[in-house]
Amino acid sequence: DPMSPVLSTDPNYQDYTFIQNGIWLVIITMTTVGFGDYYPKTHIGRFIIVLTCFFGIFLIAMTIVSLDNTKRFRIS
Repeated sequence: DPMSPVLSTDPNYQDYTFIQNGIWLVIITMTTVGFGDYYPKTHIGRFIIVLTCFFGIFLIAMTIVSLDNTKRFRIS
């Protein structure tokens, strides 16, 4: 049953009393990654994924800015 609660003995259980788990969920939600079947479970793995998420956002932003600047230079 997909709506049944996750027990603390389940390997997919996340203890939300730890601030690191809350920060992890906020960052993954804000970056719209939304992990499904495969996700990091260790703190170092989560840290690497957070850096990767922010780097990906940076690359997309720089691509959009570059395309916008290219468009503006062609019009002039």
